[in-house]
Amino acid sequence: MAIFTILVAIDQTIFAPFATTFFIVGLGSLEGKSPEHIRRSIVTQGPKMLLANYSVWPAAIFINFRFVPLEKRVLFSNTIALGYNGIVSYLYHK
Repeated sequence: MAIFTILVAIDQTIFAPFATTFFIVGLGSLEGKSPEHIRRSIVTQGPKMLLANYSVWPAAIFINFRFVPLEKRVLFSNTIALGYNGIVSYLYHK
């Protein structure tokens, strides 16, 4: 269980900020926003999105690997991701 905790901590401290920034840059670019607007979005929206990430994913990962049968883990993660992506999109456009 200790290695699992370490892996989740690494995921949340390294990958989550990168993924959040990539999401903001990608969405801003696809919407044709200026680089300055994208930078402002990273500063203003990034922390809210990261907080949402920290509110959802550590618990979801724990539940997925502790309680969900192996053959249903992808379905569980995709279901959580669908809801999470809705939250992140709402926070970005708010």
